[in-house]
Amino acid sequence: MVRRLGISLRAFETFVTAIVAVIALPTCLVFAQLPTGTILGVVKDSSGAVIPGVSVTVTNIDTSLTRTGASAEDGSYRFPALPVGRYRLEATKEGFSALTRTGITLEVAQEATVDVILEVGSATQTVTVAEEVPLVQTTSTTLGGLVNEEQVANLPLNGRNYTQLATLQPGVIPILSDLSRNDVSGGHGLKMSIGGAQSTQNSFLMDGQDVTDYSGQTPGSVAGTNLGIDAIREFTITTNNYSTEYGLVSGGVMNVVTNSGTNAIHGSGFEFLRNSALDAKNYFDPANRPIPAFKRNQFGGVVGGPIKKDKLFFLGSYEGLRERLGLTYNTPVPNARAHLGYLPINGVEQFIGVHPGVLAMMNLYPLPNGPDNSDGTAQFINNPIQPATENYVLGRIDAQLSDKNSLYGRYVFDQADVMRPGACSCRRSSPMRVQSSSPRGTTCPASSRASSSGGASWATRRSGTLSVSSSPARSRPRRCRS
Repeated sequence: MVRRLGISLRAFETFVTAIVAVIALPTCLVFAQLPTGTILGVVKDSSGAVIPGVSVTVTNIDTSLTRTGASAEDGSYRFPALPVGRYRLEATKEGFSALTRTGITLEVAQEATVDVILEVGSATQTVTVAEEVPLVQTTSTTLGGLVNEEQVANLPLNGRNYTQLATLQPGVIPILSDLSRNDVSGGHGLKMSIGGAQSTQNSFLMDGQDVTDYSGQTPGSVAGTNLGIDAIREFTITTNNYSTEYGLVSGGVMNVVTNSGTNAIHGSGFEFLRNSALDAKNYFDPANRPIPAFKRNQFGGVVGGPIKKDKLFFLGSYEGLRERLGLTYNTPVPNARAHLGYLPINGVEQFIGVHPGVLAMMNLYPLPNGPDNSDGTAQFINNPIQPATENYVLGRIDAQLSDKNSLYGRYVFDQADVMRPGACSCRRSSPMRVQSSSPRGTTCPASSRASSSGGASWATRRSGTLSVSSSPARSRPRRCRS
């Protein structure tokens, strides 16, 4: 009886393990959207014959992360789930000269093919090859482009909004008609069509975490921007034929990778100022009036370095935005004669009076200061100030637990507030707060030919509108600086 019970318990444990594995499989696929790359290739001798059993080691130059493996029977090797960055590859085998390959820059979602040719000789001899990885992807049919580290750091951006760089890629078109959208329900980022899809059909990832706006639009603060470019390393725009790990959308995928700390302490600070002193007038600005006031300050900094050399790293970034934007409103209001009760009827001005019941409403309208429309109304032109304040904070910790296990965590806090003026001095407050975190880990077995990953992500977004006052007049702003 005991023996039968033991057999039943073992069978039950096996059954439960199988069920858990089946349930966990989709979860692994969900967390497969890692901000990493793969180095792979084939080891051959000078005659072109493959060499099995070659010890291959890749080392991250900035963090000293090291992965070691051996070439298979067909001479192939593969190191998946490597953090993006600069790498050095070393290959050794008895009877062959050691080889060191430098100049390897691994980018997000890239499969960098680095083939190795070993020469017959003493293992004490080392051949060093400095060569960049070929740009042509021969192991993937994915179509897309990369905005690399140099472009992110050096290309000028109006407002330091890094999503603007996506429009440099083929197949990415900005949707300009949505740039003036001013509701607070969502979708404040730069709208774009990727591969011909609608702006609501794209996916936006940061370090593998889905940060797409909950309304299906490009993420962005209520101030209409995406700050924190100093913490961005690079990103890819995938337009077609991406793998099933992304899924869920029929448009494109924007995959952003944040920077991490290294063994060297590094940092920078900045402040950018733009104002109306050197601005030109807008078409709707009256020629006899000064340019509407405008002042934008963007300031902040980033710092990163080691907590424990080769093992634990940190990176922190802050960026602040303070903007005072002068808008130009051109609104039809009752003219001075209409305030007195005179209106043109069939081209002839007649006195009809002002009913006492609407007199209080009539007095809410300001007197016009622009051209008369000859219909009892005239234009009221004013330049209210739209203040905007935003604070963006990003923190990241990277831990190298062992040669096969690593872990990182990232936290983002982004709070913005815009006070939107109405045509006749009414105002609306549009606050928004975005918070997200994404702890993730990677495990690479000893074979170095496969990897598993896991993690969790959390994000919240709060927005709302507060009407401070109201106005009977309605108009749209005619001036919008970007």
